[in-house]
Amino acid sequence: MALPGVPRSTNYRNESYAGSVAVVGDRLLAAGRVGRSAALWSSEDAGTNWQQVQDPTLASSYAVRSLAVVDDVVVASVEGNDAGLLRSADGGNAWTTVEGLPEAGEDEIASPVWSSGTRLWTLTHVDDYSWNKPEVCYADLSQCGKSPPPLMMASTDGVDWTAVLSLGGYDGITGTTSGRVIALEGNTPKLSVHTLTAGAEPPAAPTRTEPETVRLDTVPRNGSPTVGVRYHAPMYLHCGMDTFHLGSTVWQRTDDGSDLETGAGDRPIEDWPVVGQMLYGYATLTAEDVLEYSIDGGEVIATYEPAKRGSFCD
Repeated sequence: MALPGVPRSTNYRNESYAGSVAVVGDRLLAAGRVGRSAALWSSEDAGTNWQQVQDPTLASSYAVRSLAVVDDVVVASVEGNDAGLLRSADGGNAWTTVEGLPEAGEDEIASPVWSSGTRLWTLTHVDDYSWNKPEVCYADLSQCGKSPPPLMMASTDGVDWTAVLSLGGYDGITGTTSGRVIALEGNTPKLSVHTLTAGAEPPAAPTRTEPETVRLDTVPRNGSPTVGVRYHAPMYLHCGMDTFHLGSTVWQRTDDGSDLETGAGDRPIEDWPVVGQMLYGYATLTAEDVLEYSIDGGEVIATYEPAKRGSFCD
């Protein structure tokens, strides 16, 4: 049957959906999104009739991705909310943000939530891209993109959370009513299943490390470089090095030196500071219309002038 409060979708901007469903006592909760706002629906008669839960905390989020329940306490994993999790102590009527979790990376996606016995669980720092930031990669290229695995958190009430030792990599993770936790890892040649025994006290996690950073000298997106200043200037190499954006200007290459086009499958050139498809070099304007691109040690690997047309990447 149609859920209340869901308008007819005309395009992807106002589409709605319902995904995760949870049982809270004699009540059903369904989670999802209406247009651009998170939404929850409840049913008191096994799903025959539904009412939309009205709460401003839900409206301030983009979507509810999953639900976990212990007794009358429900936690919801949400997108578009800095807290990452919401909590209800009355079976899903009133909601507040969860404050007791470590601050996650700014690009983190919605974290999974699940329950096992009398415990609620979540992962924080899921898809944490903070270790890919230029200030991390320029500080030490060996740490670039090497973020620690997600941090597993446990709670009995959804308010106070404790970091526990992770079960390793995972592709799916769930809990049983007996209290057992099961994690599936499939990104290996052989499928692996990790478990935490029911009733076992989860071991405390080690302190999570933070990356070393360095202060960057950069050109504002709509600004112009100053002659003689050496700027940190990551270069995206998917389409090669023929054109380069610095500030508000597109620059075109003027030399015929070594090129690197990661989109064509080129392997990184030895001694160039490349991670993935990004080159972590420096840009220096030596004259109003001459730009040199160098790497650590000062070696100039390319020169540029203002482009006569825009940059195109296929």
